Amino acid sequence: MDKDVREYIAACTTCARSKTSSSAPAGLLHPLPTPNRPWSHIAMDFVTGLPPSHGNTVILTIVDRFSKMARFISLPQLPTASALAEIMVHDVFRHHGIPVDIVSDRGPQFISQVWKAFCTTLGATVSLSSGYHPQSNGQAERTNQELEAALRCLAAQNQQDWSRFLVWIENWIWQCLPSNITSSVANASGLRRRPLSSAPRRTTARSPTVAGWWGPTTSLVKGYGFRPVTFLFRHPPRNWLLGTSNLMSLTNLSIPPVSVSVYPKP
Repeated sequence: MDKDVREYIAACTTCARSKTSSSAPAGLLHPLPTPNRPWSHIAMDFVTGLPPSHGNTVILTIVDRFSKMARFISLPQLPTASALAEIMVHDVFRHHGIPVDIVSDRGPQFISQVWKAFCTTLGATVSLSSGYHPQSNGQAERTNQELEAALRCLAAQNQQDWSRFLVWIENWIWQCLPSNITSSVANASGLRRRPLSSAPRRTTARSPTVAGWWGPTTSLVKGYGFRPVTFLFRHPPRNWLLGTSNLMSLTNLSIPPVSVSVYPKP
């Protein structure tokens, strides 16, 4: 009797669909190769769904996996594979050289035969992340989070000007890295950047054009940036008490218009 009850419960479809699995994820970890020089291994991703800004609606994020340096390129729309190859040649390869490995998701640009042939010709390997596993391209995803947070600070009042601030966000992200990383990479690549925090805060020309251009940038310096990079270290878990109210974001959940509490877990 006991055996029959256990087998019946184990085969219950309602429990299988509704209960949370506590088992570890299946499969073995396959870490990406560790780079040994700047811009030898890069990661790429797109930020879409942005309001039009001077004809641009998409941001191409490129991250050096060795130095954590990021490049943000504004684009009018998602490029094709051939257009993406032209962008990489003129905006990345000409400044940093040809990489050894390129990590990206499985977007149509990255799985096309044109992109694969382009990388093969350069001698670079293509590393594609698995579906529903964004952690494979975690550096680009984490950089996108910092980019979007900075854009919300700078372009909250005027959302049509976000493309003007990408160069300042690049500098801010670089300066937020620990000093031992920035100094070693600067020595290795001959790159010396003046910290944005030491730049002049006011202009003596009293030009409305210059004031409108530099003013929003100082808000990033004063209100958001140039604090220690806390996201590099884990925080202790919170001690939730019984009855504590909290909010859960449903942005990335595809839930039909029914009660969330009784809907089966994805």
